[in-house]
Amino acid sequence: MEALRIATMALVTLDILMICGIVFSVTKGWEFRPKFSLDMTRPKKKTLTLRDEVFKKRWEGIVSRANPESLESMKLAIIDADKMVDDALKQLGLQGQHMADRIEQLSDDDYVTLTGLWRAHRLRNNIVHTPGFEVTVEHLERTIEDFKAFLEELQVIE
Repeated sequence: MEALRIATMALVTLDILMICGIVFSVTKGWEFRPKFSLDMTRPKKKTLTLRDEVFKKRWEGIVSRANPESLESMKLAIIDADKMVDDALKQLGLQGQHMADRIEQLSDDDYVTLTGLWRAHRLRNNIVHTPGFEVTVEHLERTIEDFKAFLEELQVIE
């Protein structure tokens, strides 16, 4: 009987020590837990990738070639910017034979700058497909800004 009482006391003591060990481990490990948040209002930190760096350098090249004193250089910059946006749309996984097919898959609700992108793409089409198409430098500069705004909204450039 005495042995049973001693064994019971040993088990109870062991249980108490195990509970204290668990509590100690949890309190010490609490600071190392992953921090999860359901706060959707806080902007997410974007991780810079090689693809982002390539797009950024490509955009900088387009902007540096866009010389407002030369309509031809501005037109070439528009064509290059349109191609860059098309490449970004392909990176998003959008399918289609033409850029317009890919743009049609986007929604005005999701992209605020979509109207400007359509306007810029139509101007590019006029430059490429309409012989003798006349356009002002201001119109070309606004078109570059439309492409830039869309790329910034995609977070391809900053």
